[in-house]
Amino acid sequence: MIRHLTLACLALVLTTQEAHASWVWQPLDVRLIQADIVIVGRISSVDRPWHRMGRYTAVGQIEISEVLKGPDDLTNVELGWAEAGFFVPRMSNDDWWFDEGREGVWILSKSGDRYWCPTPGNIQPLESLEDVRGMLEAVNAIAAGVPDEGLALSMAFQVGDGQETGRDGLSLGTSLVSETGEAFLQAWITNVSDRPVLVPRAASGQLQIALTDEDGEPLDLGNGASDEGSIGSAVPELDSLQPGEHRFVGALPVRTEVPGELSITGVYAHDAGDGSSEPRTWSGSASRTLSFTVPAPRVPDEIAEVTLLPSYTLKPHLPSGGGDFVGVISAPGGLEIRYSVTPLPDGHTSADDFRDQIEIMQGVYADSPFDWIREETVAGEVVRLALTSEAYEQQFDGAERTLMAYYPSRGLNLSVSVENDAQIDEALSMILTVPGI
Repeated sequence: MIRHLTLACLALVLTTQEAHASWVWQPLDVRLIQADIVIVGRISSVDRPWHRMGRYTAVGQIEISEVLKGPDDLTNVELGWAEAGFFVPRMSNDDWWFDEGREGVWILSKSGDRYWCPTPGNIQPLESLEDVRGMLEAVNAIAAGVPDEGLALSMAFQVGDGQETGRDGLSLGTSLVSETGEAFLQAWITNVSDRPVLVPRAASGQLQIALTDEDGEPLDLGNGASDEGSIGSAVPELDSLQPGEHRFVGALPVRTEVPGELSITGVYAHDAGDGSSEPRTWSGSASRTLSFTVPAPRVPDEIAEVTLLPSYTLKPHLPSGGGDFVGVISAPGGLEIRYSVTPLPDGHTSADDFRDQIEIMQGVYADSPFDWIREETVAGEVVRLALTSEAYEQQFDGAERTLMAYYPSRGLNLSVSVENDAQIDEALSMILTVPGI
């Protein structure tokens, strides 16, 4: 059976009045996908209940002049937002405090009986209308999967944060090459029929994701969530989806350490019985598959010329999410030297990391945590070395000491657990050949 993940617990939790003090910025195209409606309009009236203490919900009526996403017949909607009482300072961004006459392009999510503005960026100035319209057209042009009974599932990788193209550039793509083996999926459904249908209001077991290798064998999704579940396992609240309208159904991180030409398949399914009512409740199984390429890990140039002792091999791992190139030098029954090459910000070197780590460790522990700290020059390159003490390691029930090495000019860090002087000499006989001697 294909390993899958139910997204009931991973679907977007719509922002409510209690959550407005905390938010994460998202690119404009992602906000447009996740929104229930996108409208142009102005606040015609505001109701602020009188509160001396605590927080309360203010409510405004938005008169709609144009619907960009959502039911075409909308003329006004109720907008809620959190405000503070007379003696309570404002804790959230002023962009969330709306007054009568405020107008713009509203990118809203529904929770309960009213709509909410999840982030300050979800209210765009009228000058941005054409940009929002163009972005919606770009999102709608993203290819959908195989439709079933008039409903199609779309998925896309969030391949950027929009920063490269002016903050709100298109960040979505339908294929991805990831050197780190990491991806982040956005998923939504579209009514491609010519009549309204009722669909689950939120993901309640309808959306499942499977990651497979080149041979179609299932892989773990690597996000720490359960990969068990059954499609349509919960009884959801239904909502109408108009022809051409789309609805966000989930977002999911994926992480794998398996390289190759992989596939990510999403299935959105629901069983509503005979579906004879009008508007009909959708039943079916819509799917979408994306190409997910993970290149084989490579040995970084910074350690490629190291000389290995007999039986030792250098094995690179996939880079970490922070961009670090990591791997091990090891042998059966021998030492395991772990390495990482960290991209360094301008003006910063791993020598700073070395000094910081040494100073922190020396400042925390009354007795020196090191047997020795020294610096050597190998083929014109500086390498800084340190060996932890037995007393330090025993605090953590460790019987081995740790030998650490830093090549500042390469951003290269190495560490290995050692039990005796012979193992220290064995490790150094390889570590000190990094410059290619």
